[in-house]
Amino acid sequence: MRFILFYFIFAPEPIKSPLEIYVDNENIILKRYSPYNACQITGEVSERNITLADGKITLSPTGAKYLAEELEKFLVK
Repeated sequence: MRFILFYFIFAPEPIKSPLEIYVDNENIILKRYSPYNACQITGEVSERNITLADGKITLSPTGAKYLAEELEKFLVK
């Protein structure tokens, strides 16, 4: 029987965010939890979010506006 003991060292003010834990063969994978349909820029979860690029990109209206502004700046250069 194996026992695994985890020690977490936190900064003076820890960042609290949900965590997903996966096991892949002998590897333990820790990944920050991102809810389904969450905007990849703002993190907002809403029914108003849109999905683009065959489901690879999800944007909220605010995130889409921000991204459009950034792209305009890039294209102007």
